[in-house]
Amino acid sequence: MTLKEIRRKKGWTQHQLAAKAQIAQSAVHYIEEGTKSPTLYTMCKIAHALDMEVGSLANFLATDEDLYVNHIG
Repeated sequence: MTLKEIRRKKGWTQHQLAAKAQIAQSAVHYIEEGTKSPTLYTMCKIAHALDMEVGSLANFLATDEDLYVNHIG
């Protein structure tokens, strides 16, 4: 499942997710399109807005073929 699918499942627009996560709407767009990878701080904000664990969101993003998240470990 991609970030876009998670957002749409909640019935939110990019603008609504951005407002709830307190980030720029363009950041949501770039992350969904795979143009930019989110920082850990941004992932935390998005996960909190979506009421998800950061690890769960990271797993979703890491399995998205358009976005690769580097795992520390």
